[in-house]
Amino acid sequence: MGSVMRVVMRLEAAGNRLGDSVRRLPGPGRWLGGVTIAVTSLAAGVVASTRGLATTPRRLPAGAAGAVLVVLGKLVALGQAVVGVPRGDRALDADELAMLERVFRGSVDLRAVRVVPGPAGVFTRTGRPFALGATVYLGTRLDPATLVHECVHVWQYQHRGCRYTAEALWAQHTVKPSAYRWTDELDRGRRHWREFNLEAQAQLLEDIARSGLEFFGDEDGSRFTHAGADHTDLARAAVAELRERAVRGPAVGTG
Repeated sequence: MGSVMRVVMRLEAAGNRLGDSVRRLPGPGRWLGGVTIAVTSLAAGVVASTRGLATTPRRLPAGAAGAVLVVLGKLVALGQAVVGVPRGDRALDADELAMLERVFRGSVDLRAVRVVPGPAGVFTRTGRPFALGATVYLGTRLDPATLVHECVHVWQYQHRGCRYTAEALWAQHTVKPSAYRWTDELDRGRRHWREFNLEAQAQLLEDIARSGLEFFGDEDGSRFTHAGADHTDLARAAVAELRERAVRGPAVGTG
């Protein structure tokens, strides 16, 4: 993770802590806490956008488009917070933290992650879960595997910057019949997880999680099969690639 994104994650984490503290105040505390979190998240998005614009010429279009998408999304979130649109956002709970540490092993700064279950105005109109920066909009999909999928997108944000947003949307609209079919990436000759389109990357980790979270532990002998085929080697290599970019040490006792 570059220095810019480290600043972004610190801003997100600090905003989460401050906003949750303000929400505990009487009177307008809950509203003010939500606005505080939204303002800080917008500031983090603006800082992240600078990385998207300071990139190689080949990546500049995705970086610029991603910066616009993230900042506009954060502006909408702030507007909704100001007018009091129900959002119900929260930090990850203890069980979610333990589960995600088991998966990512310190390669995602989970202190920066915000989860939004239930209605969230325009962000849940389609009913599909998605991640905007470090904020995960789950809607009614509260299962661990879906959370893993969306936190892979947070991983992409923390390590790629805003351009992940444009690249993921581009994949959704151009990879046919579906960007989520990671087996199609193998048919295209892509043998490594890092070569997959961004939705296929997230879907593979989701499918591994659905097959059993024990695969992410240190137990020997865990296998991963999908549609009747054994993809254990691919899954182990993907998990190793996910974890190799550590942003901090893993929490104690999450092996």
